[in-house]
Amino acid sequence: MTEFYRTTLSDRGMSARYQDLVGNKGSGTPYDDLVPVPDARIAALRQEYPGLPADFADFLTEIGAGSLAGDRYQLYDGLVGPDDIYGVVEDGFDTLALFGDDLQGLGDGFDTQDWRVVEVDPTNATFHTVGASFEDFIRAKIAELA
Repeated sequence: MTEFYRTTLSDRGMSARYQDLVGNKGSGTPYDDLVPVPDARIAALRQEYPGLPADFADFLTEIGAGSLAGDRYQLYDGLVGPDDIYGVVEDGFDTLALFGDDLQGLGDGFDTQDWRVVEVDPTNATFHTVGASFEDFIRAKIAELA
């Protein structure tokens, strides 16, 4: 299955950014169950969020969305506002777009003002930077869950 998947990506002109992950998908990794997001969904995200980071779109396209490491982390197939997850949120959260959560309340996403990766803690209504890029974030998350 891995060779078929790799060939399919190559045929579709995908980036080489996550080729190491693509090559290992299906071999017991925390991301084995992720399902690639259709190109039409990625196009809609790019239209809604013109600054959408390429590393995020590439990951959704090449690796996918869904549950990581069983049910230890959920990666959405797009971006949602914090109010969609938490209900009423604090001022200053209006620039956030979430891409995943730990299924226990902590959310992760982008501050769309500069596309840095942030973690949202709803218990104290705060968010803080956890990474400069989605690629760095997701690689660290995969390593943490392995």
